[in-house]
Amino acid sequence: GQTGGVLSLNRSRVAHHQPPDSPVYIRCMAETPDSSLWVGGRELRRFDGEAWSGPGGPGNLANQLVESAYTTKSGHLWLGTRVYGAFQHDGDVWHRHDTQSGLADNRVLDFTELGDGSVLAATAKGVSRFDGTSWTTHTVPRTVPRSTSMSLRRSGDGHIWINYANESTFRTIRFRPEVDAPETKLLVKPGTVPEGEEFAVV
Repeated sequence: GQTGGVLSLNRSRVAHHQPPDSPVYIRCMAETPDSSLWVGGRELRRFDGEAWSGPGGPGNLANQLVESAYTTKSGHLWLGTRVYGAFQHDGDVWHRHDTQSGLADNRVLDFTELGDGSVLAATAKGVSRFDGTSWTTHTVPRTVPRSTSMSLRRSGDGHIWINYANESTFRTIRFRPEVDAPETKLLVKPGTVPEGEEFAVV
């Protein structure tokens, strides 16, 4: 029978890291620049190459179901939870992102990084984009169905591949983001626009 945990292979040596050191039920793993392995499931654990430990992060992250883990090129660790949104670790500080921050939903299923360094987060209610400061929701066409089973990948040509499942439907969608800014004109009266007035962007 299986006892859960993680298997590691170092050359020809196989080691079984068993609970309670590692999580019993594992959904995701990601490595950070310090060579730490972060393992998520019904809880989050960290392996530094020698020993296992808890996350040392916010209290509501320690015993939450972690559904996704991703490390950006800059070394930031992103974790997606089932209830509390996304957690970002910049190497020193934990940052929490949720619907109040602009995320589409607090159930975060997967992440991927775009060429400009922004991060896409697949949630149960759509895909959101974080530009380093704020979130934008519905960054992929609305024809992409909402799903509680979704994964994201970015290919070398910049296309976003979206895998999702709804009941008996399993599909993969290739999305090519627009890279050219639209032509815009500001239609305003001569002079400046007084505070409180509106103007149109077409």
